[in-house]
Amino acid sequence: MSKPSWDDAPSWANYLAQNEDGQWFWYEKKPEISVNMGYFYATYPDKHEEASFSDDWECSLEKR
Repeated sequence: MSKPSWDDAPSWANYLAQNEDGQWFWYEKKPEISVNMGYFYATYPDKHEEASFSDDWECSLEKR
């Protein structure tokens, strides 16, 4: 999947990250990474939403 544009981000979204399977997600708060499991996750109550395969998904986290 191609990287979503910040122009399309929900107003509450402060972070964008891609999981190992290629899915992109918006996060309100900075997510943690689980390299063994292949995804970013929130360790606290958080808003997150799917946005839309990269070999370098671990480096995909961006802050608005």
